[in-house]
Amino acid sequence: MKSSRSKLAAAAVGISCLLVVSVYAVSGGTPCPEDKSGLEGLSWLAGQWRSEKDGVISEEHWSAPAGDCIMGMFRQIKAGSMQFAELILIQQEGDCAVMRLKHFGPGLRDLDGGRSYEFRLTRAGDSEAVFEHPEESFQGHRRLLYRREGGIMHVRIEDDREGRDTITFQLELLDQG
Repeated sequence: MKSSRSKLAAAAVGISCLLVVSVYAVSGGTPCPEDKSGLEGLSWLAGQWRSEKDGVISEEHWSAPAGDCIMGMFRQIKAGSMQFAELILIQQEGDCAVMRLKHFGPGLRDLDGGRSYEFRLTRAGDSEAVFEHPEESFQGHRRLLYRREGGIMHVRIEDDREGRDTITFQLELLDQG
């Protein structure tokens, strides 16, 4: 069984994986979704989301779309101390929405060795979005799924490669933002 610290590290990589300036070029790889509603089609993400499980508080805050971007922030707190934080930017780039994210430890310590991670929106709907990092060489989880059901946000961080754990959690809407 994995230790709490390794689970947090896996979650951090997985979320980055919320997770991003990677070697993956935005112009190639996974196609953009047929839905051309742009960032406005992701406005359902907006708000302050929170969960608490086994003494760990997880919070995610999303801005409403403005200009060509949506800003997000994730943090995880255990025993009153921040374990890690994630800064997230979703930007419209041509016909695609691209999510970039970066992880930080306490004191804004860089957990990603100076790099960030990039995921392309590959599927979008009225209350669901899937972002993927398609490179086989990418070490983190490659797929981020967000699905909203009323005041609950379901987050699934997965990878189809053998031996990879899937991370799932639910966040409750505290404020529509």
